[in-house]
Amino acid sequence: MKLTFQCPCLSGDCGFCQSCSGNIPEKDIPYQDITMGRAYDMAKFYNMGNIHDNYWKRLKKIMKQECYKNPENPGFIPKYKMYQGNNCPSSSTPTKYTLVSHTHSYVCNETSCRALYLQSTDRDKQSLYPKLPIYNREDNNHQICIACLSDTELYHADRWK
Repeated sequence: MKLTFQCPCLSGDCGFCQSCSGNIPEKDIPYQDITMGRAYDMAKFYNMGNIHDNYWKRLKKIMKQECYKNPENPGFIPKYKMYQGNNCPSSSTPTKYTLVSHTHSYVCNETSCRALYLQSTDRDKQSLYPKLPIYNREDNNHQICIACLSDTELYHADRWK
């Protein structure tokens, strides 16, 4: 079995993708969005069961601590956060994110979250995901869920002092 990837590699030397190998036949690409494509590829390699369990455990813990019910009743989750992530306009300056205060169609832009979303049932995609606590960047081009934001805050906390 040959393993092919939907997204082109970043290095140009992977040997797996169409652009590197050239001898793997083209196949239909299920996602035109590059972040969804990377999530689709990630799901092929990782034990998504462990990632799934860990993610939902972290998310439920935060939601319970902050008394979060839904976007219209956010409890004590802060309405604004500063975040410095991979897709921020400037890698040296944190950017302001606002908590989405209505039922939404956003999916967190972190690759592991997108991979979990792709493996979710249609029912969960329609009823659960639109109510999750998610932050939207000022320019509306990037979203991040509270679980991923909390993880990266621990990592970046010392950079903002």
